Amino acid sequence: MAKLNRIHMLAVALVVIVGVAGIFFMALMKPRQDSIKTLEANTAKELEKAAERPQVEASLKAAELEKLQIEARWNEIMDAKMSHISLKDPHQAMFEINAESPTYAKGIIDAINSNPNVRFTGSLGFSGIGWKPPSQSMESRVFRQRNVRLQVQDFPTLLEWLRHTEELPRVMELGDSITINGPSPGLNVAMSATFYIYYRDALPGATKKTTAGGRTRASGGGGGGARPRGTGPRRGRGRSRR
Repeated sequence: MAKLNRIHMLAVALVVIVGVAGIFFMALMKPRQDSIKTLEANTAKELEKAAERPQVEASLKAAELEKLQIEARWNEIMDAKMSHISLKDPHQAMFEINAESPTYAKGIIDAINSNPNVRFTGSLGFSGIGWKPPSQSMESRVFRQRNVRLQVQDFPTLLEWLRHTEELPRVMELGDSITINGPSPGLNVAMSATFYIYYRDALPGATKKTTAGGRTRASGGGGGGARPRGTGPRRGRGRSRR
């Protein structure tokens, strides 16, 4: 009986030892298991990001290419349609701007009249800046014209002309409305428009726009003023009378 009790005691002791060892094992291993699960989850996320990398790199390259194309197009417009006068010497620029500005109208009217089915019948005014040297931060000049009048052969001819206004020698943005009178053929068209002249070497900072008449107003700081919204016709509250 004493021998049996001893066996029981040993068994109980063994069970207690195993239980205590299990408790210590769980106490030590549970945090490690949690850490392993966290690491596995983080690894899975990083692998997902790594799998997306080729797509992100492709998107970045596409964005960089688009940026280069936009800059190239803007440089083409600057070379073809904007002023080549330098503002580095404001006194010299004053004389050159005053001499160049009146020539804008003739170039635009000649370009419009080059279409045998379209005739310019209105008037354009591009004034100089007077006898005050321009600011070296004068990024652009804006000319608002309210007497842009055309005589076109018919309505399809007008639509075709509106689609190709970007071919004019200066950047033109049409106004919100257009008036059409008369029977076809021989339509009379009246509209307003805005012409933009930019200067390539304007200094950064509080860039300025000058409206027709020489009045200058600040247009923001840092990266330059707003560019024209487009070189073609704008959609707006147009009205047509036949």
